[in-house]
Amino acid sequence: FMATMKSKDIALNRKMLAEIAKDDIESFKRIMQTVNK
Repeated sequence: FMATMKSKDIALNRKMLAEIAKDDIESFKRIMQTVNK
């Protein structure tokens, strides 16, 4: 992150990254289930 970012912006970005990571984990689980079948 850029040093000039506001704390609120950083918190928002972290929240977005957490949402993206959660989606990635869900997608990964679905892929693994498909592979295991």
